[in-house]
Amino acid sequence: MWADDRVKAEWDDIGMTITQDPPVEWQSFVKGGFQLQRDGWEPVTPWETFSAAEAAGVAKWLYQMDVHRIIFQKQLPNNRRWKLQLIRWVGINGDENRGISFDTFALVSPEGMVENCEGWCSADYDAVKGRVVWTHDNVLYGAKMDGKGLQPATMLYDAREVKYQSTKAPY
Repeated sequence: MWADDRVKAEWDDIGMTITQDPPVEWQSFVKGGFQLQRDGWEPVTPWETFSAAEAAGVAKWLYQMDVHRIIFQKQLPNNRRWKLQLIRWVGINGDENRGISFDTFALVSPEGMVENCEGWCSADYDAVKGRVVWTHDNVLYGAKMDGKGLQPATMLYDAREVKYQSTKAPY
């Protein structure tokens, strides 16, 4: 059924489960490739499959053998080789406000030590200002990096009071 040996698809009560390394043309479907690489993120692992026990602490996984991840890193310029790490997780979880695909973030020191950035929902490097920017609890923060790591953060925008407002489309 599948033209590419890298992909194995299995059907269960919920739908299709794709395992192994998806073809390049599928990577953007799970946001694992083109968009991130275009923005300077480099993959450091292929798609990997984990049991819920192996990925415990990341999410409340509902299915034991249906957790996948891929790790990307972005070299942070002018900061003595620190890297920003993005881990894209895919799996059915019971966490409120998380979809089937979500990201976690970490900073990787020049020595390879990984510092998890708990609660970060998104993160990237702001090349114009020379800082790392991230969101946590609907607040946008920014901070410079030096040889020791992330400097004290500055709040850039607080969106906690922003409320959803339904607007009728003009068509």
